[in-house]
Amino acid sequence: MAQELTNTQQLRDLSVQHHRRGDTLTAQGQYAGALDAYQTALAIVQRLLTRQPHHVDWQQELAVSHERIGDSLAALERHEEALASYRSGLTVREQLAARCPTYLPWQRDVAILYNRVGDSLLVLGQGEAALNAYHDGLRMIEQLVAAEPDPIEQQWDLSISYNRIGDAYVKMGLGMDALIAYRAGLEIRERLAERHGDNTVLQTDLVVSYWKIARINMDIRDDTAETAAILSLGLALLQRLQQEARLTPEQEGWIGAFQQALGELRQPHGLRGKARSIWHKLSLWSWR
Repeated sequence: MAQELTNTQQLRDLSVQHHRRGDTLTAQGQYAGALDAYQTALAIVQRLLTRQPHHVDWQQELAVSHERIGDSLAALERHEEALASYRSGLTVREQLAARCPTYLPWQRDVAILYNRVGDSLLVLGQGEAALNAYHDGLRMIEQLVAAEPDPIEQQWDLSISYNRIGDAYVKMGLGMDALIAYRAGLEIRERLAERHGDNTVLQTDLVVSYWKIARINMDIRDDTAETAAILSLGLALLQRLQQEARLTPEQEGWIGAFQQALGELRQPHGLRGKARSIWHKLSLWSWR
């Protein structure tokens, strides 16, 4: 019995080591190596589950392994395989959440997996299915917010869900629906950014929302004045964050894109013809 317990602990330690190795490789952009590490960790966790099928810790690690494998596959643009991994993780997460419906972190884990499933479906061109997954995630986040409205994390999750729904509507050519979703996310992000001015992530997320709304607003309404006002808000925020040395090098590059967009808007014909291509320069479109 003692030997069995020792072996179990050794296996768990080994799986943690492989997860950490995968995380390190992911941070270095070495996604193929990370995938190999996560798959090795998954195989170890599956061995542990053959010994103790209902062990909560092993089930948690099983879900994490599937998620990280999915992330690595997505980074390698192997999106169908990523979708399968995310769905495997979602199944485990749903089983855990059903065992303890009042434990909110497990409910949040399910919502996050719905979003990842939606992301893969959207990349694969399955806009309606992606939208359904995003709405499933949104409903769970709304329940969490109703139970505990104050935590920043849950409000932040809610804004991400609205943005992803907006992205799906854009892919489906439903610009007005996208604008409504983006504005719902913007309202939350403005409130969070105002309350937590020292949180750089919340500030840059607000910039992302400004960009998304400006782009879709111009596409479906051709409203130069309102679009310019929105872009000006984003640019002012970026410039302040730059002065405070709170931007990454990539984020500093957003300033030029905002400036160029505003410059095009001031031309006699606004953002028309090839000038619209500037909207595709910024990496924000794939952001939360």
